[in-house]
Amino acid sequence: SSRTVGMKIFNSISFFGFCLGFLESQDSWTIAGLNQAQAIGAKVTNSSWGGGAASSAVNAAFDSTRAAGLLHVAAAGNDGSTNISWPASHGSLLAVSALSSNGNLASFSTSGIGLFCSAPGEGIWCADAVGADGFASGDTTQIDGTSFASPYVAGVAALVYSMDPSLTPDEVEQIMADTAVD
Repeated sequence: SSRTVGMKIFNSISFFGFCLGFLESQDSWTIAGLNQAQAIGAKVTNSSWGGGAASSAVNAAFDSTRAAGLLHVAAAGNDGSTNISWPASHGSLLAVSALSSNGNLASFSTSGIGLFCSAPGEGIWCADAVGADGFASGDTTQIDGTSFASPYVAGVAALVYSMDPSLTPDEVEQIMADTAVD
């Protein structure tokens, strides 16, 4: 069996109580989240965020927690280029692109050298905040992005671990690479 745990590494930016739709983070928050995941015995992390300049301190935290047994999965980016965004571009993470419903690379999805795999990422049904607080008027919405593809891969990794918790991140990565369908 598997369970999920959320680690908060972002805050919403607000101005006089109005949410501006932007997020802020600090390297120390990300590092603390990774260290906390390791401390509680997590096996897989998912980073459905990215962009901007790489942080050597965060990269070091990804590296050290991977060496300690944590497999990291990340969204490759949504700019349609062949330049995988950070942190997915960092070597100790598995970069994931998005597939459209026909099984082809989604037009918005980033891909390129360093990509681990692709997963469904277009037209994904998600729970939504109700009413004006949400993206749509109902309780669910459809959304696109590699941020919705990488959790599929993290979930598969968790299922592999559920069959044999003694596996290393390298072994789980190899199992997933060997059994993925082109």
